Amino acid sequence: TQNRSAQMGNTLILDRAGEDVTVHIRLRIPQGTNYGGVVPRLHHLDIIAGDILGTNADKNAMTNPTTELVAQLGKAEGRQEDAFIAFQHRFKNVRRSFYVRARGTNSDVESPRMDPPDAKPWEYLWFYSNPIMIHVP
Repeated sequence: TQNRSAQMGNTLILDRAGEDVTVHIRLRIPQGTNYGGVVPRLHHLDIIAGDILGTNADKNAMTNPTTELVAQLGKAEGRQEDAFIAFQHRFKNVRRSFYVRARGTNSDVESPRMDPPDAKPWEYLWFYSNPIMIHVP
């Protein structure tokens, strides 16, 4: 889909199955300390995707069995752009509708886990984006 885009929370509608989709993510680099007195430093960014399954009969369900970590990008894989760091990931030959979102952390752990009782919340940070829906006709 050349020259078309969708921002977080929106839908990108492809012209046809088999197109490539490139996701561009720009993160603002913190310039000062947070309320905990820590300057957060990005360790890695995760690209997460899953099939769009439609309405779930279980209104309390909080999972999608197709969701997976498709890429884990270290800070060094990003490109510095003024006060931002930019990443991109390409989904090739897209054949099914799916969603994509980003998750990142200042920690070297692979994925979020329960905080221990003595956790220092300002030193172990995670952020999440809203998804972008990619629709294949």
